[in-house]
Amino acid sequence: MRRTDPLYLLLFVLFGAGLITGMFFDLEISSTLYSKDNTLAVIMSVIGLYLHYGSFVFFLGVLGKQLSLWAPKRAFKILVLLIYSYLALSTSTYGAGALMSDSVCGFLYKGASHTISSYAVAGLYLFFPLFFLGAFINGKKCDKKVIKDLIILLSLMTVALFFSWTVKSIFMRPRYRITLLGYEGIGFVQCFDIFREGKVLKDACHLVSDDLASFYSGHAMNAVMGIVIMPCYAHVFSGLRGKEKTLSVLAVIISIPVMLSRIVLGDHYLSDISTGALVGLLICTLYCGLNVKFISGKSQN
Repeated sequence: MRRTDPLYLLLFVLFGAGLITGMFFDLEISSTLYSKDNTLAVIMSVIGLYLHYGSFVFFLGVLGKQLSLWAPKRAFKILVLLIYSYLALSTSTYGAGALMSDSVCGFLYKGASHTISSYAVAGLYLFFPLFFLGAFINGKKCDKKVIKDLIILLSLMTVALFFSWTVKSIFMRPRYRITLLGYEGIGFVQCFDIFREGKVLKDACHLVSDDLASFYSGHAMNAVMGIVIMPCYAHVFSGLRGKEKTLSVLAVIISIPVMLSRIVLGDHYLSDISTGALVGLLICTLYCGLNVKFISGKSQN
């Protein structure tokens, strides 16, 4: 039986305590910490978002290159690179849209056109170059362990993204900063309560879907997933090999101010970031389990 990582147990207790505390004191904590457009908080939110989506695009480049090296025929190599280029472009577009949203630094883009095409252009500059960096920096040797590892990682990152989007669209919890704007019928909603009037009031008040997406925090989920994302850089940079544990701890250190920034900006309550962190921790646990089953397990046979 594989021993549970003490870091995971510690974080589970910490995030669980945060969730319980938030269920009773969400409103009080947010009203105390809220600081509109706080510069430091915006910077930390941007860092957290960029690290996650930047890593996603970077490892798409690494995996695409590895699969192209593994492919036996030139036509298949080209097809693989085209598919992964498309996936990287899509992820870059999504990441740029998240960056320019009102919940991150949208106040800097008040006059910008919030369309798919504008996000795609921004993604080309902000994220997409990381795809080429990942593709060309990992050498010319195919490593099947790296391929399996990154397939598991990127698959779980994709599942986590869609799961977060689904939960947000169901619960439609108003962000704290939105409750302060005085819209009739849009006030504090307790965590785990579905805001059933959300769809009607969103249209009536001319709000965007991002305004009613407090539960749960995707930033917190993504930041905690850094525990397994950061060590994967050791696959590419030889100087990081043997330092995977240190990279996981570094991810935890970065995640704390990133999560707190979401409360300071009024985008999430304590229960939101605690739930997001617990989901992220679950994804990390799944990754470790699948890694042992499909990679380490086979290497022992």
